[in-house]
Amino acid sequence: WSKYDTGQSTDIRAVQNGSQVFIKELRSRTFPSADDVVVKLSGLQLTVEYLEQDGFSEPILAQKKEGLGMSMPAPTFYISDVENYVGKE
Repeated sequence: WSKYDTGQSTDIRAVQNGSQVFIKELRSRTFPSADDVVVKLSGLQLTVEYLEQDGFSEPILAQKKEGLGMSMPAPTFYISDVENYVGKE
């Protein structure tokens, strides 16, 4: 079950992430489609008022960035570029 298992018997055993038991359990499960979980809104619909009324209990996908009041980086901007702008620490 776990590399930290002391061999002591317990009713509930923790399964180590990445172990064969974990992977087998994960593969046996079914998960809902993203279409059933993700709330899709336009940038204009995603407002403070929306979040105050409906909350943020499901993932939200803003399908269009217009209306978000945000500037998006160029497609050639990578996470490593952040280090160049703000430094390593």
